[in-house]
Amino acid sequence: MSDNAIRVGDLVVVVKRHCDPSRLGYIFVVQQIQLGTTSRCSRCGSGVSAARMVRVEFDPSDGKWWAYPDTWLRRIPPLWELDEAERKEEEKV
Repeated sequence: MSDNAIRVGDLVVVVKRHCDPSRLGYIFVVQQIQLGTTSRCSRCGSGVSAARMVRVEFDPSDGKWWAYPDTWLRRIPPLWELDEAERKEEEKV
């Protein structure tokens, strides 16, 4: 798994949607990761398959999870990672 791989507890931002752009830019905390699953689009009902499906939010009103393929999300690195990368850059100079 690469250093930028999405893990449980990470902050992620939605960068792609199947048919509904209304959640683009939403930020979530990853709750679960499921391997090799299929989900249904909440808007059009079409199937969405992914090697890694990331569950980000549980909706108690209908008992369903908001889940996205990991390729539709981008990890937001913690501030300490950004500080560490900046420090490493300064050391090179």
